[in-house]
This record gives sequence, C-alpha cells and structure tokens, in this order.
Amino acid sequence: MKYKPTSKKELKDLITDESIYLGDIDTSLITDMANLFDFFNRDNYDGIENWDTSNVENMAGMFSANRNFNKDISKWNVSKVKNTAYMFFLAEKFNQPLNDWDVSNVINMNSMFMNAKSFNQPLDNWNVGKVQSMSDMFHCAESFNQNINDWNVSNVENMNHMFSSAHKFNQPLFKWNTSKVKEMSGMFSLAYAFNQSLNNWNVSNVTNMRCMFMFARDFNRPINNWNTKKLKDAGSMFSNTSAFNQNLDDWNIDNLSDMSNFNKDSALELTFKFKTYLYALTLDKEEKNNLNDFIKNNVKKIYEIIENHKNKKVNFLKRYLINNFYNELKELIPNYIESFNSIEEVYNYIDKNYNKKDDKKVQFIDDIKIENIDKRIIKYIYLSYLELKREAYRIKQIDYIINLIDEKFFINAIKTIYINTNKETSAIIYGIYGGDEALREIYKKEKDSKLCLIIFSINKNSKYAINMLYNVFKKSKKSEVKEMTEKIVEDIAKENNLSVYEFGLKAIPNFGFDRNGEKIINNNQYKIILKHDYTIDYFDIKENKILKQIPKNFDDSIKEEIKYIKKEIPNIIKNQSRNLIKILLTGKKYDFNFFKEVFIDNPIMNKFAVNLVWNLFDENNNFITTFRYSDDGSYTNYDDNTVNINDNYFVSLSSPIEMEKSIISKWKKQLEDYELSQPIMQFTNIQINNLEEVLNKLQNIEISYGTIKAFSQRYDMNMEHKSYYEINGYSYKDSYNNQDFYIKTKIINTETNYNDKIKINIEFNNSSNRFIYTWLILLIWDLRLTETF
Repeated sequence: MKYKPTSKKELKDLITDESIYLGDIDTSLITDMANLFDFFNRDNYDGIENWDTSNVENMAGMFSANRNFNKDISKWNVSKVKNTAYMFFLAEKFNQPLNDWDVSNVINMNSMFMNAKSFNQPLDNWNVGKVQSMSDMFHCAESFNQNINDWNVSNVENMNHMFSSAHKFNQPLFKWNTSKVKEMSGMFSLAYAFNQSLNNWNVSNVTNMRCMFMFARDFNRPINNWNTKKLKDAGSMFSNTSAFNQNLDDWNIDNLSDMSNFNKDSALELTFKFKTYLYALTLDKEEKNNLNDFIKNNVKKIYEIIENHKNKKVNFLKRYLINNFYNELKELIPNYIESFNSIEEVYNYIDKNYNKKDDKKVQFIDDIKIENIDKRIIKYIYLSYLELKREAYRIKQIDYIINLIDEKFFINAIKTIYINTNKETSAIIYGIYGGDEALREIYKKEKDSKLCLIIFSINKNSKYAINMLYNVFKKSKKSEVKEMTEKIVEDIAKENNLSVYEFGLKAIPNFGFDRNGEKIINNNQYKIILKHDYTIDYFDIKENKILKQIPKNFDDSIKEEIKYIKKEIPNIIKNQSRNLIKILLTGKKYDFNFFKEVFIDNPIMNKFAVNLVWNLFDENNNFITTFRYSDDGSYTNYDDNTVNINDNYFVSLSSPIEMEKSIISKWKKQLEDYELSQPIMQFTNIQINNLEEVLNKLQNIEISYGTIKAFSQRYDMNMEHKSYYEINGYSYKDSYNNQDFYIKTKIINTETNYNDKIKINIEFNNSSNRFIYTWLILLIWDLRLTETF
C-alpha cells in the first residue's frame, strides 16, 4: 500500500485527489469515515471495495449525494460501525449487495437509503437488534421492495417516514416488535403499493402518527386492535388514502390532541363517534366549521358519547355543548344550573359544586384585597375559565352570576387580580368583562401576543377589539402572529358574510367621535372636532370658541389620545384606500345599511363617501343613478340634484368605464367645483377609449424590478413561483367574480437587483371591463406612463 492515513482529514485529502487509486490506500487505522465522500463525486471509485474498514465506527453520510457511486462493497467488515445515518443518501445509482454485512453494533440507521432511488437488494440477514432510529431509512427509495419481516426491531424508537415515498414497497411486516417505537409520523406516506397486515403491531408507546398513511393509495387493512393510549398526534393520518375505509372505534384517544385533516380527501368514512372526536380535536377551523351542523343536529347523542371521556379537548367540547345547548341537555345534566334567580342560589350552587382539590390553584386570591364581593364567587369564576385555558369563550353561566353582583365592584376585583398576578386566566377574565378599557390595558402590556389575540377574538362585539385584530393582521411582521390573526379575521369575516377587506372597512374605529365628527372631553368642558381634511380643532364649550392649541389643563391621557388619533388617521386612510380599490375592481353591491354604517355614521370614513361617486340600485338590483354624499347629509347626482335613497336599496362604487362621457364630464366638473380630492384613482385625466388598444401598448414595456415589486405589494398581488427561489410574475384573483390579473415577467431570483429593467406582459382571465379598466389605470399611474396615455 502506498498510503496509510492516520486520520479522517488525511484520508479525505487523499480521496479528493483523482490521480490516487483508492486501492492504494490502507484505511486500517481509520475509525471515522463520516461524510467522507459527501457531495464529492469521483470519476473512479476502483479499489474502494478492498478497503479495510474493520476499525471504523462511524459511516454516517459517507456516500451522501454521491450520485455516481455504485461499487460492490459487500466484503467490507463493518462489525464495529455504530452509525450509518445518511450513508447512501442521494446515492441515486447505488444498487449493490450488502446482505452479508455485520451491522450488529449499528445504533442509528436514520435516512440510510434515503433517495437511493435504484437500491433494491436483500437485507433480510441483517441483525438490527441494537438499532434505535430507522427514521427515513427508505424514504424515497423508489425501487426498494425486499422482505425484511424477520428484522429484530425491538429497540427501535423512531420510524418516522421510514417507507415514505418508497413507491414499490409491499412486503409483510407483521412479525415486527414495535413495542418501543414512539414516532411513526409519515411512515407509509406516499407508499403507493403498500397493503400488508399491521393489526398485531404493538403501538402502545407511539405518540406521533401524523401523516402515517397519507397518500398510501392501496392500503386497506384492519388496524382496530392497535393500542393507541399514548397517541397524541394523528393529524392527516389517512388524508388522501383512496382505499382505506376501516372501523377505528376501539381506539383509545384519551391523550390525542390533534386530529386535523385526519381523513381529508380520503375514502375513509368516519363513524359518528370519530366525527365527534374530529370536531373536538381538529385545529383546522374550516374542518371544524364543516362539522358545525353535525354537532348542532346531534347534541344529545354527542354529549352521551363524551360525557365520561378523559381527553381534555373532548371535555372542552362537553363544556361547549353545555354552554351553548343547555336547554337540550338539561335533563342529562341535572346538577348543572345555567341561570340563577338570586345571589343565595349562586352561593348554594358553588358550595355544592366547588372542587376543594382545586382550591390550591386559586389560593393566591386569598392574598388580594377585594371589596364587596365574596371571594367564593371570584374563585369559582376563575376556576371555570382556568379549565378552558386558551380554548376560552364566554361562559353563559358566569354571565348569569355576574348579573347578580355589582358590576363596578366585579370589574375592580378582576382588574386588581390581573394587575397583581399577570396570570393568563386573569387576563382572559378581565378582557372578557372589563370592556374596551381592559382591552387597551391588556394590549399595552401584551402587545400582539397570542394571548392578546385570543382575548380580542372573544370580544367580537367590541369595535376596538375588531380594529386591533385587523391592525395586527395588516401590520404584524411576526409570521406566527400574522398567521393566527389572519385565521381569526377570516373566521369573523365569514361569520358576517364579508371578505377580509370588507371586514377591514367595518373594523375602522370612530375614536369616540359622533357622526358629526365631535368628541366631548375633559368633563364636558371641551370638545375636539374632526375637520373634513382630518385636522383637529379644540373647542371650549363654555367660552364657545375655537382654541389655537391644546389647553395646558388637559390630562396627559387626553393629550396622548389626541396624539394617537392624529398618528392613526393617515394610516387608516392609506389602508382603506387600498380596500376601496378592491371594491372598485369587483363592482360588488352592498345594502344601503352597510354603506351608512361604514361611510356615513363613522366620521373617519366620511371622506370616502364625500369624495367618491357611487352607483345606486333599487331593491331589485336595477340601476337608478350615480350619486355622491354631501357634508350636509344629503345625497346628490351629477346635476347636483337631490337623490332619495331607501334603506332597501343597494350601493356600489362607480367606474367611468360604465358611464357615458357626458356623465363623466359632469362628475369631474362637480368634484373640481367643490375642490374635492379623490382618495383613489376613480376619475382621472388618463384617456382610455379602447381597452384592447391600451392593453397592447403595455405589452413588453421595460420597468425596473423594484417598481414592479412595489406595485405588487401595494395591491396585495401574489408571487407566481417557478421554483422555491424563483418567480416569473405576479397575480391578483378577485374571488367574488372569479376574475384574474397577471403581470408576467422573466425569471426573477435572489440575483435580480431592484434597478434591473425587466419586460412585463399583462394578461387577464375571465375579466369584466371594469376590472380591466381599473388595473390599466393603476398600471399607467403607478408605473409613471401617463405621458403615453
């Protein structure tokens, strides 16, 4: 032998020299070959089959990403090797015999043949008795289909994704002793051919089966004998399984915490019992909403199924049913009282039902000074909400109790507890019953935390809470918070049959101003007046005069509030202008009461009603005229004549593309005469007489990447991904009318600079003239192409 390295570094230096024949290297002193060839592909591996590996203990990642490696190394002595994780990962051509290997000391086989797409050799002689991890072992080993039923897997704890995407694998595994396995997530996901008996497996220690059979198209064997007492996660377990439809009613789900998308898009028809479990244990709001009617129509039967259940989340469902369907269930829950006639009844009920074992959880209340309210009531209320934790909702029974005590003293009590403890439950209780003042205090301390968002979501009737949810949704840069808020906002919008941007319109606070834009402050001595241009006047009521500046005797809190209002209003106008562009794009009609609530009754939004032109439709959706709202409370048309509007009429934003030229001219003149500045691009000086002609002019124009990106972000467009790191344009979908707008570009990636010029192509799909016209106006204006048009 010419070379005898003493360390892995020396060996690595040798093997990276293509001129060195691998058979000339004596590897007898090497104990670590981990990652030796990883992502390094030699042209010639001759001689490697003769290596002395008798002292090697670590071969993890040895041939990782060696896409050309395919040498016969069956004679290697691997008896001391403990780690073969990722050994043949992405060795796409490797397909050599390994059955004679002595792997009796290997502990870790994690991802050993992952993406070894050609490998399909017998391994039935292997002694895997010491192996603890086989996660991803044959993940994406597309060709592998060998019998390994006699393997001793009694020490394996992790089988996550073991056969995931092993498309051809379909061998018996019924002999396996899986008693120590804890993780089986994705084990047979995308194992298209697999359909073997597993019913006798001991899965009593498995906690995770998420996606276990997802897309396992052929699998349809009974697994009802499984002991699932420790199972916590079964999310998407059978999603997209086209054959599986077995009964699972005998499963123990006492510890299950997530069943989201358990059988989504699959052949599995859930039994009544499992539908109930799915409702209680899914984290997917849409999935839960789809089961709402099932719950409402089967309240009694569901309650009987879950009455004595030990699962905590199933118990949340039980409390939810009691809270929302008490009248239907009261004969099943004789010891539960929802409403009370006197405070004495409350005391008697608490004395009978108070669990003294739980008293230690609320002992801290004994040390807090609370006036004029019995601490028994406070403790009972606290424990009731403590049970719900972050699954909180407003408990009706507690509402009835609170109605019998002094509201002022109660709010003082829960505020004191919140200030003194900072506990989650005290924040939830104070947030539910303390009104907007409590919500402001909690937000000041918690900011946009998950706890704060939960509290806001419970207070759906609070304009402040709704506004804060929408603000966090629009402004938060924390991905987790934004995702959570987005779900909350979407749910509330759906409940009110609104889109998210329409919800945004209703979420605007009035900051305490009345319809006339006035707000009384400082013990009725002053008022602040919101002017049409959103500047603020300070008015002395007693002296009946406008002041030049804020009086020095104003409380600091009032000064801070005025400062906050001045800061927020420009942000509101900016955000709502974008929402109104979306309304202009769709042409959606709203009932007149919605229009009044959003644009007339709220002085912050008056500017939009005054400065924009609207379409009016009768109760049968027949077009009547176009109109504008005036400061004096009247509605006028393009001739400045009064328009009478009934409450059952409908309103939409007008678009010039749908008007005669003479009407457009009249509106432009009226807006000019009244010196009204439009907040969005409704009436402009841009001339578009032929949509197709303008569209053709915009094709293949060159615009800087930075400008295009800013445009897409301004109007909430989505990136069109060619790959994970590349995009080739942007799109906007109007889901109301199912119409689409595309800006097509060349490939944009991380190397594209903001100043780089790129050609764009504009496309529309299934689009109305209004939709096309509005986008063309926005493009021409924002891309500074007005001279061309």
